[in-house]
Amino acid sequence: MIIQENSSNHSSQPENPKVASLLGSVGITALDMQLFDNLREVGFVAFVHGSLMENRVRESSDIDFTVIGDINKMPVEIRDTLMPRLATATAIDYVDYVSTSDASQSGRKISLHISSPEFRSTYATGNPIATEYRPARHEKNGDRSYFLPGIDQQNNIYLINYGCRGKTVGDALGSLTKTPQTGTLTVDGKDVYPTHDSSAPAFEATGIIKVKPNGSVEQGVQASPFELMILGLEFDKMQSDTPVYSQSYRNGDYETYVLNPIERSLQAIGVYSEIDSRAVARRMFVELATYWPKIKPHKTRRSQHQ
Repeated sequence: MIIQENSSNHSSQPENPKVASLLGSVGITALDMQLFDNLREVGFVAFVHGSLMENRVRESSDIDFTVIGDINKMPVEIRDTLMPRLATATAIDYVDYVSTSDASQSGRKISLHISSPEFRSTYATGNPIATEYRPARHEKNGDRSYFLPGIDQQNNIYLINYGCRGKTVGDALGSLTKTPQTGTLTVDGKDVYPTHDSSAPAFEATGIIKVKPNGSVEQGVQASPFELMILGLEFDKMQSDTPVYSQSYRNGDYETYVLNPIERSLQAIGVYSEIDSRAVARRMFVELATYWPKIKPHKTRRSQHQ
């Protein structure tokens, strides 16, 4: 666990009382929170999301945080602990976010999703692909996949498990992985491309479930290429992102990094489908929750779109 002396008085910017209570209930202490206090001193913004905020936390659950700020301004001690040898990994200059972790004083895993301000503040403005960097200390075995909902212009809902292959950076520095985000994609067999760029597949469709407007279901590879718009991985995180510090509600950070990108995503899906955006998003996430246990039996999620 990273511990630094915290010299500033933050009495004018208290922790969000609801979040403080929930964090305390899972053993996250004031000493653990010094990490976020120190990041806040250099302009970072912190949110907590996932199982803790969705009332499905278990003894083995990570506690998931989104941290937004300029990595170049991160205190060296924190950066070198969370992202060892980052300075030598020149390929990370163009990443949208970093996924890493730390351990709380009680040993519970704290997962950190460190996003650039530009990625969050411009989310859902066109590009359906983001680049993630994972330091070697936070690598997962094998390729990753993300089960996400989308819709075509005939109002068929598609639930697709997007396989994402990582690319090793340097000499065991970690990996770079493209991840699916809000926007339009074209699926051709198992190959998935950004609709605006078919030069090379970005993902592999490892599972496809098509739910028609009448409720009938088709599973497996579709006979012909098709286009759809998805609500992406970052959107899914945003749905439960809650400020760690109450100041984020007052200074516009919550609006800039959570509410506005959610609204842009919903507007995009509404324009694309030509039906009420919140109604279609709710339907998409209800269907996702229905099929989630089949595709992701070892991971839990909230029961429906919130």
